Amino acid sequence: MTSDQDRPTGPGPNVLWEAPPTSTKRPRWALPVLFVGLLCWLMVASISIGYAKGQADGESPSLAFAYGLQLLPFLVASLPLLMVGALGAVRPWSQDRPWIRVVVIAGVVFSLFIALEAPGLLIT
Repeated sequence: MTSDQDRPTGPGPNVLWEAPPTSTKRPRWALPVLFVGLLCWLMVASISIGYAKGQADGESPSLAFAYGLQLLPFLVASLPLLMVGALGAVRPWSQDRPWIRVVVIAGVVFSLFIALEAPGLLIT
């Protein structure tokens, strides 16, 4: 063969399966999922603020269980929604830069930690 143009473009005779091409476009579902995750994150922050204000006003510590029950569904929902939505939103840029995925994962976990702990540290 003399040039690259003479080579066959399809899979060779010994190839049983060829991987489908990967898409570098942002999925349509990424931004709505990220938005719902952000709403859940805001609920986590508002419940944490309510708990911290109550503790500063002298509520009994036994109400922590009630606040925890209010917080649990939003906390459980926000982590995967934020993670999947953010990773889907940065997909066009993360193909060539795999470190972006690590930054997104660390940012999501850190933001949830801030939403949980910052109100208590700032108010008390």
